[in-house]
Parts: sequence; C-alpha cells; structure tokens
Amino acid sequence: MKIGKIIESVFMHILKEYLLRTVLERCKQEYAARPRNYVITPCTPVSRLKCPSCQRLVVARKFTWHLSRCMKLDHAGR
Repeated sequence: MKIGKIIESVFMHILKEYLLRTVLERCKQEYAARPRNYVITPCTPVSRLKCPSCQRLVVARKFTWHLSRCMKLDHAGR
C-alpha cells in the first residue's frame, strides 16, 4: 500500500511540473505575439491597449470602437 502512495505522489509531482512548464511556455508565446501597443496594467485583470491618437488605455474589446471614434474626432479638428 505504501508503494502505491509513493508512486502516486511521484506521478502527481511530475504531472504538476509538466503542467506548470506548458502553461508558462504558452504564456511566453502569447506575450511575444502581443501587438506593440498592448499594455498590461497591474491594477486590472482586463487587458488594455494604448490608443495611438489620444494615448488613453482602452479595454481591448472596445479598442476598435474607440479608435474609430477617436480618428473621426481627429479629422474633425478636435
């Protein structure tokens, strides 16, 4: 019975190490593939992008909407 517990704990340790490495590797790849204006802010878990026009940090899912609105305002002579 003790041998079974030892084998199980060794297996769980190896599995945990493998999962940590694969998750870390995936995070590194995602970070390397991010756009240049991608800004990670420590205060919020939501990813934000910096607007090239007004330099504001905008929530990623609203970024295209904000950018189109911001560019329209720029062309109107804001």
